Amino acid sequence: MVSPHFEDLPNSKTSEALAESLGVGKATVERDGQLAIALNTLSELDPSFKSDVLNGSITLTKKEVMDLAL
Repeated sequence: MVSPHFEDLPNSKTSEALAESLGVGKATVERDGQLAIALNTLSELDPSFKSDVLNGSITLTKKEVMDLAL
């Protein structure tokens, strides 16, 4: 299986700036970035997967999506 590239996440300063502008914590931005990478990785295997998860056709927790991508 293709593994996500978590090292591709923005650096700490970028995460902090984005978190501040969105009114959330830095950890939230970083976790959501990891989720986005996992969804992109899984959509390489099944192009409809990402949209199916995002529109609710497939119901998975964030943890389940992350586990599937590993």
